[in-house]
Amino acid sequence: MKKIFNLFTFLAAILLATACSPEVDDLFDKSSSQRISEAINNTKDILTTPADGWVMHYYGSPMYGGYNVLCKFDKKDRVTVASEVAGKDSTFTSHYKIEQSQGVILSFDEYNDIFHYFSDPHNPDGNGVDGKGMLGDLEFRVMKASADSIILKGKKHNNRMVMVPLKKSTNWANYIDAVQKRFASMKYNIYDVVIKGKSYRALRSQHTISFTNPDSQDETRLNFVVTDKGFKLYKPVTIAGETFSEFIYSDDDKWVDANNKNVLLKPVVPPITEQFVNTNWFFAFSNFSAYGQKYWNMIKPGAASMGENIIGAGLGKELINKNKGPQFGLTFASKGNKKTYWCQYYFTYKIIGKDQISIGFEGKGNGNAIYYANNAGYLPCVLPFVKNVKGEFVDRVFKLETDNLKNPTYIKFTEVDNPENTFTVSRNYIKDFFAN
Repeated sequence: MKKIFNLFTFLAAILLATACSPEVDDLFDKSSSQRISEAINNTKDILTTPADGWVMHYYGSPMYGGYNVLCKFDKKDRVTVASEVAGKDSTFTSHYKIEQSQGVILSFDEYNDIFHYFSDPHNPDGNGVDGKGMLGDLEFRVMKASADSIILKGKKHNNRMVMVPLKKSTNWANYIDAVQKRFASMKYNIYDVVIKGKSYRALRSQHTISFTNPDSQDETRLNFVVTDKGFKLYKPVTIAGETFSEFIYSDDDKWVDANNKNVLLKPVVPPITEQFVNTNWFFAFSNFSAYGQKYWNMIKPGAASMGENIIGAGLGKELINKNKGPQFGLTFASKGNKKTYWCQYYFTYKIIGKDQISIGFEGKGNGNAIYYANNAGYLPCVLPFVKNVKGEFVDRVFKLETDNLKNPTYIKFTEVDNPENTFTVSRNYIKDFFAN
């Protein structure tokens, strides 16, 4: 034991001597405060140099896709912002800050009507989940900063974003207009992703395209930001040995990978019944005829007794349970004072020709939906879609009509056996179910 003690004493003496050595402080030529100050000043110089600012490919959660946000920073800590969402004629100026917090942080620390659109927990257009919004950030870690690009990572949600300087004399309104026109070229909701001659049926929802590999059953989401020529993916994707990251639009309505000719997107115009069952559709109380409204009116007392209100509802596929995968059915959101609960009753369907479909219900749903059925009397909301005959649910058959088969904005349902039962679903989310 004495030898061990002496060994420890010897080692401690060496460590103490090393710690006291002045040579350790000479590893850096400058103090930490100097290095931090220089990093902040360098970042600010890079941000404020481009005469016409930067374009940021902004992502909240990648699942919502990316958006073009234009930013012009000045030396007085003011930033002017525009975006494709706000439109070509809108800008907003606010304060920004660059500081140190385990690296350089860029903060949009004053409310900005355009920039805060992506972080607003109650998104003005109903995008994302109410109470969380699109999961956007206002503070960003500067991962890399140079004259040709800046790479940011959201401090809270860790989403990666890239900023590139706009070319000299770029007109912001013209830039946004070009992006919006290119996005308008994506006028179809359904595409075939063709990889080395093999097609995968894909669904577009705003700035995302998703499809399922029929062999593995894995879902692939192509989250993208639109450019004036096509769109860029959030990150490169590899399928069947082919990697792709950017698509260019062609006059024949096809989208070709910029660097890989083995990959392309082809528009598909399926029957309206197929478009319905493969896409999410939304509605409000006013979209039902009097026949359907009487059933929705039945759930109002139960909602009031729980201190809640239906704020949104729709038909389609929602990822309720990752183990079960997307379930087709009636989805709604019931909001109380502090929390919103998403619920779904699982429907079945059978396509009957190009414009008719039957909808069925087996009395199943996710946990929240069953809870509301048992405790708040929400179950009548399924009755515009299915019949209740002697305590059993029976399919209703509907005829479907739309405004534009290539890119429908709505679908009108008319029950074949009861023309008084009609309702209309919309591609756009509708807020405040009973008020609209």
